[in-house]
Amino acid sequence: MKTPGVLALALGLGLLTACSDSSEQAPIPQHDFSSDSLDSLAPASDPEADRPADPEPTVIDQSTPASEPTEEEREWQRERESQTNYGRTRDRVRSLTNQMQDGADAEDGLAATLPEEEWVGTGGVRWDMPSGWRMAVPSDGRIGQMHIPSQLGAAAVAFTRESGTVAELERRIGSMMVSQTGGRVTPRTENAEILGRQVRMLSMEGSLIDPSAKGGTGETPFQAVRAAIVELGDARALIVMWGPEDTVRNNEARFEAMIRNMRQR
Repeated sequence: MKTPGVLALALGLGLLTACSDSSEQAPIPQHDFSSDSLDSLAPASDPEADRPADPEPTVIDQSTPASEPTEEEREWQRERESQTNYGRTRDRVRSLTNQMQDGADAEDGLAATLPEEEWVGTGGVRWDMPSGWRMAVPSDGRIGQMHIPSQLGAAAVAFTRESGTVAELERRIGSMMVSQTGGRVTPRTENAEILGRQVRMLSMEGSLIDPSAKGGTGETPFQAVRAAIVELGDARALIVMWGPEDTVRNNEARFEAMIRNMRQR
């Protein structure tokens, strides 16, 4: 007969054995840790929305605002200008020569005029344009300009109002040309009186000087000049026709008639 203590010990060992067997037979549950389920919970996102916005293009203003010259710039310009009578005369010759070179073939500068508008006047007198010529838009410093078309090369006529003496203007005209051999050209002169005013007529042929060229390489040969200096009292009108020698010779009768038929305004 077993004692109660032995019986209790046997029951305890049996219970422990049963628990051990059940733990060996029960499977251990496996858990899937895939992130797919987490991805399904994330809010939908637009990949384009995540890109930073392109910066606005920078527009560079390349225009330079006009500005008035400073006093220092004005003083610098005055220093560049000739300070002597000889230098100022040389500058006037150079300016007139450049105008002569630029003006003869400038057909794009023709003026649209009516017959009654085809004349040039100053100092109370006027000169009517000869037939076959065209009125042109005058360049700076001129009171009038005419264009002479020709298959031999166009010529031009310029009208200016001058304060220089007759002798100064005559020297200026003579300085615009050299002979075909490079020597000095002395204009042929003729005096006349028209409408009670003294008129000096000048003519010469040679090579037109390019004042910007060095060593005499910029001369245009076979050119001619016809000019008239008309006394206006306190000033003088200088009228110059220039261009290819053949064109000038073919039109010198018209030029002289225009001067001699000067009328009161």
